[in-house]
Amino acid sequence: MRDDFRNFRVDHIEGLQVLKAKFKDEPGKTMADYFLAEQKGRTDDCDGPPVG
Repeated sequence: MRDDFRNFRVDHIEGLQVLKAKFKDEPGKTMADYFLAEQKGRTDDCDGPPVG
């Protein structure tokens, strides 16, 4: 499960921190790969109960 794409509900995010660090491109983990997986129904929705 953690090796595939995951979706998180924005309303569960309590904070964020903008960093200068960037993710490096990895084969199979590009935006095009995500859209292809989404079309095939292979993304995991992580929409458990709200935290807090």
